Amino acid sequence: MLKIYGLFLLIISLSVQAGQEIKVIDGGSYDVTVSDHEPTRLSVRGDRIERIISARGSLDQWTDKDAGEVYLTPRPGVKDLEIYVKSVNSGTFTLHVHAHTEEGSSLLLLAQGRALTPLASKHDKEVTHVQAIKSFIIRMATDTQSEPLKHPTVIPLWKEVHVVLKRHYMDTHAVGDVYELTNVSSARLVMMESEFQTLGRHILAVSLDARELAPGQSTKIFIVQEVSDES
Repeated sequence: MLKIYGLFLLIISLSVQAGQEIKVIDGGSYDVTVSDHEPTRLSVRGDRIERIISARGSLDQWTDKDAGEVYLTPRPGVKDLEIYVKSVNSGTFTLHVHAHTEEGSSLLLLAQGRALTPLASKHDKEVTHVQAIKSFIIRMATDTQSEPLKHPTVIPLWKEVHVVLKRHYMDTHAVGDVYELTNVSSARLVMMESEFQTLGRHILAVSLDARELAPGQSTKIFIVQEVSDES
């Protein structure tokens, strides 16, 4: 039974060279190559980029709000990362970014349509805020179609547990993360949802598949966060 815990610039050079055009569909995943030391301009044809989400500390980005474009550069030493590009009208795309020693370029995404039903349906907008969050968590918990992250991220939390970020979802007003937690201690572990609020800065809800784990056992953690305007 799922349980919900409380509702609780870099200055960069903007000069780039001719670049790549990639056909994309809403919900799709794509491999792209960028410069590891110069900014790459990212844009969506006929649309504007609303938000870029990446692992903390992996990416520098600067937004041209007038043009609806984003200039991004992987942080030094980061060679592979995943970013989630949310556009105003065309949908959300996952980019598997590979950094190489090359000149800065541009990435133009050519939106072709939708691959998946959006997590936020018209019905969600009509129900209460709490019901919408519960619906979002249920969607994450029952999803069997989307692929797990290509590069799962290990999250340091407590010495008694091993935590890995497995999946990431985006809704109109929220983002969701699915973690797998394993008890690596020699004792039985008892947990509360409130202990996982450090996994995000704007957490709306936390749900655990199991609150008690024997040594070696694992459980899923579902985190829903409010979409923030912060980079």
